[in-house]
Amino acid sequence: METTKKTEGRARYVVLGLLLAIALIAGVCTIGFWDTGQDVTGIPGYLSVDVGVNPRSELAVPIMEDTPGTHYQYIEGDAQIDIGNSPSQFNPIGTLSKWDGTAVLSVSLAHSAIPEPVPPNPVSLAPRGTQVVSAAYDSNTGINMYLLPEDSDTGGGLEYEIVLDRQPTNSTIVLNLASDNLSFAYQPPMTEDYDTFVNMYGSEGLTVTDTTVTKNGEVLAYRPENVVGSYALFNTTTREKFGQIYRPQLVDADGNRAWASQTIDEGTGKMYLNMPQDFLDNAAYPIIVDPTFGHRVQGTTWATVPANQITLSGLPYYYSGTNDVCSIFWIYQNLGGTNHFRMALYNSSLGLMGASDEGIGTSGASYSSCLAVSTINLTNGSSYYIAFNVSTSGPIYYDSWASAVYRYQSYSYGSWPATLSLSSSTSNWQWGVSAGYTTTATIYSTFSSSFDFGQVAQSGSKATGLSYFAVYNNSGATITVSIKATDLTTGSHTWALNVGGNPGTDEYALKSGILGGSYNHTVTKTNTTAWTGQTTNSTKYWGMTLFAPTTYTLDTGVFVGTVTLTTAAE
Repeated sequence: METTKKTEGRARYVVLGLLLAIALIAGVCTIGFWDTGQDVTGIPGYLSVDVGVNPRSELAVPIMEDTPGTHYQYIEGDAQIDIGNSPSQFNPIGTLSKWDGTAVLSVSLAHSAIPEPVPPNPVSLAPRGTQVVSAAYDSNTGINMYLLPEDSDTGGGLEYEIVLDRQPTNSTIVLNLASDNLSFAYQPPMTEDYDTFVNMYGSEGLTVTDTTVTKNGEVLAYRPENVVGSYALFNTTTREKFGQIYRPQLVDADGNRAWASQTIDEGTGKMYLNMPQDFLDNAAYPIIVDPTFGHRVQGTTWATVPANQITLSGLPYYYSGTNDVCSIFWIYQNLGGTNHFRMALYNSSLGLMGASDEGIGTSGASYSSCLAVSTINLTNGSSYYIAFNVSTSGPIYYDSWASAVYRYQSYSYGSWPATLSLSSSTSNWQWGVSAGYTTTATIYSTFSSSFDFGQVAQSGSKATGLSYFAVYNNSGATITVSIKATDLTTGSHTWALNVGGNPGTDEYALKSGILGGSYNHTVTKTNTTAWTGQTTNSTKYWGMTLFAPTTYTLDTGVFVGTVTLTTAAE
């Protein structure tokens, strides 16, 4: 979020009063990882990344060869994928991690005795920029590993293909599945939530299949085929979504396809892929089995949520930090461009912490946001529920999670009760909602937030000193500080800022510097980096030099301008 502090300063004829305006753009963190990469264009300090759909994409993205022939690595944002884990020989192990390695998932093919692996054979599938890492265990089984594009329905991730050259003697493939700080949430057929759908939509004319809920021909809820029988993965501590293990599919040499089922035993760290025997008996070999480990953080299933109903997130989200304020909410929806929603934050006792303004839905699945209308202070070590209400019924996305419960309360759209009184369904749903918080950095001047340069002659210069201003960082994160400035004006005359640092007629220049250095940074009208790497609880002293125009128009008014500092978490 951005806040601006301005202190008025005045100067007479050729006495330049330079106002120091302070703007904060802090690193945005989230309560619940549903929101990373969402499109929040136009809100300062937030990234904008489009989410596309490309079901069952066979495209992949280039892999960086970290250790030639043995280790391949791909890093995107806070997510990392490693293929291979040894600097000396290649092992066909795929590892996905997020949040600086605090949540990890590794997959490999389980064997009682693993033959010496064959060195990998990277293959470029031009012109699509694909790079595949392949390995063979024996004459019957091979593995292809490649990365999925972020704009696919998987949100990126790893395809771990198992190639069977001939019919196996066993219809079950066993994978090693090692994880750290992850919870596995099975996504059942929609029929298992029949009672909830009857309660939401009524039983008359209602039809519920494994993937679809319809009422008199209208689709009211949907779970894709590759999600039925899949697993959503959540950070055990924060409950942010890590990704999705999709339902595996078999493809034979003639292009015939069949679904496999999968079971994960968290206790033993095994994943069992159960292939239909009839398909194995009649397939044209070789066949491919495609366990897919996606980075998708959005909900994978949608249901039409009634209007005038407060719906709770499911499980609360855990917050760890200091000096933070909840400032923005997101919801993954397909409400349509004329429908609206509001969101709120409740504490673990279901007491209202604060609410948002009104957000507008979209046509097509995407994140939409709304801003907090009051200060919502967060407490370290606390858990918070996110609630939403919609003006008109429409699709909202969710994942099933045995630990969560779909809870709701009938309540008129537009306001919020001080304390929730909820009804519970028999369904275990975690809704695709999230809240963001800003980490505050304090910026202050050691003397004041303005500086009077006094009388400055043509082609002259005046400096503040390199310790006149200071930036104190109490954000809990290392920050980068950027600077920009405006033209100087009296209202009737203007001295334009020369962005090249070279004053001219009615043009001035401004340079900044930090204590221990010099005035070596030319200030322009757009943000440029003044310094980086300022650690938490530290102070950085700085100052400016003003270079007057070579010639200027005389004026009896006050020449006033604004300098803006912006901080961003690194």
